[in-house]
Amino acid sequence: MYNRFTQEDNNVPNEATNKYNSLAPWHFFTQQVHNVLELAFDEAKHLCHREIGPVHLLLGLIRQEQGLAAQVLRDAGIKLENARLQVEKIQKRGTVSYRKIGFKASPF
Repeated sequence: MYNRFTQEDNNVPNEATNKYNSLAPWHFFTQQVHNVLELAFDEAKHLCHREIGPVHLLLGLIRQEQGLAAQVLRDAGIKLENARLQVEKIQKRGTVSYRKIGFKASPF
């Protein structure tokens, strides 16, 4: 079965396989995706959560200044501070120190 993220695929640039000393599909994401992931990581740290989950991605999308998803969320009246408050009501603040949060470079 063909998998575009396997090292056997000759079309994968060398930097995609060398960036993290393993195959790195991150190379195929746009800069906007990288930015949202960084913002999501910041949100997880802010909430002292151990992992990055869908809610952190949503908060990252809301924080993003440009992009279609950010515009749609803003047009729907969704504001970052209100979304954060709702997340804290539902998931509560974690107990993990932000220094202990690790971010493994793997999308799977």
